Amino acid sequence: MFHRATMVCLPGLHGGLAQFIPVTARLKGNWRIADATVALRRNESIPFAAKDLMETTLKATKEVILLGHSYGGMVALEVAKQLLEGKKSTRLKGCVLLSTTASRRSKDLPYAIAERRDNVLKLGLQAELDMTFDWGIDKSVQGDLRAFLRASRNIHANDAGPRVFCKQCDAVDARPDQHATLKLLAAADIPLLLLHGANDLIVPVSEALKSQETLKSSGGNFDFTVLEHTGHAPHQEKKQHVTNLIQAWLSTIDLF
Repeated sequence: MFHRATMVCLPGLHGGLAQFIPVTARLKGNWRIADATVALRRNESIPFAAKDLMETTLKATKEVILLGHSYGGMVALEVAKQLLEGKKSTRLKGCVLLSTTASRRSKDLPYAIAERRDNVLKLGLQAELDMTFDWGIDKSVQGDLRAFLRASRNIHANDAGPRVFCKQCDAVDARPDQHATLKLLAAADIPLLLLHGANDLIVPVSEALKSQETLKSSGGNFDFTVLEHTGHAPHQEKKQHVTNLIQAWLSTIDLF
């Protein structure tokens, strides 16, 4: 059955639409799929990236599901805020947050984003990629899949280039606290799906637990799954399981 809602894919740092292929391939033919990569790369703040998406990708969209990974999840929350507060014609039908934090700052984040930006400026983009890959992908992922994920990440990162990465680092470092947005989503009864790797070293699962607590205390309509033996890229590390979870969640949403 073809759904009139559009699924907007918002990748994280060093990301692109191709990293969502396990999910989008399953949905192809039934959903309109939109790529937010360009808007995320050309803007210097999370609010500006969201505004860009509102004026381009979402301008002619009637209903939307947001699928955001890490930095893309932060932008997804800002898009959700602008949609709900601005009374736009586009209707937000749901939001999937993969490996995302809603916090402005957190002592639980072990690797300061400013350090990663500085490493690129001092040592180059490839040095940053080499240093952070093992932080992001769980050690249980080995062999051909691990090599593929490394290569895919390198391709997307080099396509964007060091300037874009540094700009996105600055956007993350200046991000707003988004727990108020989670409360806004709860008040509007917007369905959310939170998926987080238990062994995520980039955005620890404690960040997702904070979002869960905010949504729970606000009476939010949400599902939350912690994936064992999974790092920062659940949609790639556990692609079949994550795709099944997203598809099952989508089946519960009233899209008509």
